[in-house]
Amino acid sequence: MKAVSVCSLLALMLCCLACESEEDKQRLEQLLIQTNVEQRLVEYQRLVERNCREKVLEAATIIADSLIIAEARLLKDTLLKPFKPERPEQPELKRLEDTVPIRPFLPRPTTVLPPDTTKSGN
Repeated sequence: MKAVSVCSLLALMLCCLACESEEDKQRLEQLLIQTNVEQRLVEYQRLVERNCREKVLEAATIIADSLIIAEARLLKDTLLKPFKPERPEQPELKRLEDTVPIRPFLPRPTTVLPPDTTKSGN
């Protein structure tokens, strides 16, 4: 859109230059040159500002990411993890006095069993 308006402005000025005197032509040329230079300067300033903004945003993103990573590493600490308990002391052994005599749990068989014939006697 800007290119169309600049081109139409140039065409209008060129038409005016054809009908004007030499002094008017020079003034119109200077005016045309000055408007063209001003437009280029404005466009250059926009370009510089955009590049500067992109660089600043990239640097800020890197710093923010670094801060987030550092905070995550700090929070990853073992504060939330319970400590390992210490080993308890060895309890003192108490000896009980046993006054009951020892006896077999099952009675002994009184009959003699026949020899096992399924086993080979090698």
